[in-house]
Amino acid sequence: MRSSEYLKSHERVFLSLLRVALHGKSGVAPEDTDWKAVFQLAQKHHVLPMIVEAAYACPGLPGALLGQAQAASMSIVIRQTLRTRAFLALYEKLRSAGHEPVVVKGAICRSLYPQPDQRPSGDEDLLIDPAELQAVHAFLLSAGLTTDTPELPAEPVHEITYTDGEALRIELHTSLFPPDSRAYGDLNALFSGALARTVTVPIEGTPIRTLAPTDHLLYLICHAYKHFLHAGVGIRQICDIALFSLRYETEIDWEVLQNVCERLNLEQLVKAMYAIADKHLGLRSPVCFADGDIDELPLLADILTGGVYGASDDNRQHSSTITLNAVSAQRQGSRPRGALSSLFPSRAYMERHFRYVKKHPWLLPLAWAQRIGKYLAHRGGERSVSPAESVRIGNRRVQLLKEYGILR
Repeated sequence: MRSSEYLKSHERVFLSLLRVALHGKSGVAPEDTDWKAVFQLAQKHHVLPMIVEAAYACPGLPGALLGQAQAASMSIVIRQTLRTRAFLALYEKLRSAGHEPVVVKGAICRSLYPQPDQRPSGDEDLLIDPAELQAVHAFLLSAGLTTDTPELPAEPVHEITYTDGEALRIELHTSLFPPDSRAYGDLNALFSGALARTVTVPIEGTPIRTLAPTDHLLYLICHAYKHFLHAGVGIRQICDIALFSLRYETEIDWEVLQNVCERLNLEQLVKAMYAIADKHLGLRSPVCFADGDIDELPLLADILTGGVYGASDDNRQHSSTITLNAVSAQRQGSRPRGALSSLFPSRAYMERHFRYVKKHPWLLPLAWAQRIGKYLAHRGGERSVSPAESVRIGNRRVQLLKEYGILR
């Protein structure tokens, strides 16, 4: 556990700059700041454009390093601008054709920021009723998008990914969470009837159908929880949740949210997320989740280390089988499978990562061997993967789940 006094200096500068960027202002930093480390952390959390904008006038910032960061930042913003335009044009076509999928995260979250395209999104998530899948799928293909699932399978589909081959990537969902997940598949029940409670908001002049504010904030919280169980929550998810809470504060049913979080054992985690936003980013916590006694620093340390979705470390990514197994076992009332689950995950997990296992379950041992082979292939490389290190990280993160009351 690290107290705020023991945050590394570049982490303190990073948080300080992100704080002012979220309020549309410029920042200051000590002259001896390790700017390379600050920008690397910003890249790891996919907020480089905001940090560069806030840091522009800081004394002691080397011109050459600033130039490199500005070039990278401009490239990110331009790509996001093109993605946003392509998405809004596609959504207009969908509406004209009589389809109006529900947009979650992505464009809705970007609209909360002072400069939306400085908050990049890798894809756009669309939610539809399963009964609409065939029609929307056919329309997206006719619009020139491609997918590795051109022929819809007979069994229910949770998610299909489409791309235009350039900027745009669409994830079409028939449910907000994978129904077969033992750790969080049951979260879908929280959104029963959500498609009948949608609202329309303008994004750059385009009417966009999205979840009602209470449903959407609950989804953002549950989505962050899902990634926390995997490999980690990114600082950008904390920003999304806090900014959404402030924008729609008077339209959100806070009692409903509080009751759901208590029922799911998420109250301590949510309070810690809001405490990070409040204490370190200057984004006020909702009254019902404000808690001066909550220790947010273990979560903050985990976030800063892990980057977006914990993707900064392959060992950390592989450790997710341990945390997911621990939560699944508690929900099912069974014993956790132990450290070997990191090397030999459940069939349901393997089906999501090795598609041939779903079609041919008897190939599960081959998939395990392929997965272990990836460990060995990475060893000694730039992003070396070690089963022992994955287990160590997984066990440490299980303790973090216990600290915030998710695991008993």
